[in-house]
Amino acid sequence: MECSNCKKTFPQNPKRFSKEDKYKALMMYLNNVGIRKIALFFGVSAPAVLKWIRNAHKLLASEYICNIFPVIFFVFKYIVIALLTPSPMVYAITRFRLLE
Repeated sequence: MECSNCKKTFPQNPKRFSKEDKYKALMMYLNNVGIRKIALFFGVSAPAVLKWIRNAHKLLASEYICNIFPVIFFVFKYIVIALLTPSPMVYAITRFRLLE
């Protein structure tokens, strides 16, 4: 296939990899196999393997943030409530910290 503007050629059916292959590549990376060896094993370029790893990292990070944020908010809310509530224990703790 050829671009009509720049005359650059592209393959008709680019090689696609399944999620299982990308998962295997990620597991190989996590088990200390080098990027170049993974690329050789799957027959792709090293930047492609790096792209798979970075995409997996973004996905895991976003899932982690979505799962941990409600917990942090829940704990933070009760800390704020505890600090704003005038109780003898909170007063004693803040008084002790002021005396230090």
